[in-house]
Order: sequence, then C-alpha cells, then structure tokens
Amino acid sequence: MWQEKTISKFTKKMNYVFQIDFCYKMSDNHFSRGIFMTRHVIVWKIKPEYTEEQKNKIKADAKRELENLMGQIPGLQKIKISTKGLKSSNGDMMLDSLFDTEAALNAYTIHPSHVKVATTFVRPFMETRLCFDFEE
Repeated sequence: MWQEKTISKFTKKMNYVFQIDFCYKMSDNHFSRGIFMTRHVIVWKIKPEYTEEQKNKIKADAKRELENLMGQIPGLQKIKISTKGLKSSNGDMMLDSLFDTEAALNAYTIHPSHVKVATTFVRPFMETRLCFDFEE
C-alpha cells in the first residue's frame, strides 16, 4: 500500500513537471530548475514633426490599445507600456511583454488584434523601432 501511494504521488508530480515544461540544468553541482519564457522588448521614438501634446496623445492611445491585447492573444502572459521615461532616455515609449514560448511570440506578431493595433496606433507615428527578444 505504501509503495502504491508513493509511486502514485511520484507519477503525478512528474506529469506536472513535464506538463509545465520545466527545464533542468546542472549548475555548480546543484540542479536548478526554471521555466524559460520569451521576453519581447521594444523601444520607439516618435516622429519629430509631432508637438508634445500630439506625442502625449499618441503615447496614451498606443498604451491603452497595446495593453488591451492582454487576454486576447494565446501565450501572452504580460504586456506593459512605459511612456514616462527619465530625462536620460532617448526613446519615447517602451513595450515590455512576456510570452510562454518563442512560438507564442511569433503568433502574436501576426495575430489580427495585434496587427490592427500596430498599424492603427503605433507604426504610422514612429520614426524608430528597436526590438530585443530573449529567453529568460
């Protein structure tokens, strides 16, 4: 009886580990475990022909619409738009988003809701876009 319960608990635990895609790696003779996710970071510079008032509206509209994508796109775990950088910043807006996988990020880029927001509220107003994607 004890062995059956122990084996059953072990099997459930292992199934759980595999279901959430844990990765194990050897580090300093210890096993460390972590969930690798994909982060997508973009910094935009708004075109110089807009006034400060226009830039503030562009940033507010883009922030609202991009953050409203949360819950609409599978695999998107977090999305935050920062529009109030410090004086040392040379960008006007930053997107920081987190996805389950790189495949989820790739699906996001072509998802109709994202494409609509990007083509309506972001791309027409931007001079520069820098992107950095990575796993963490």
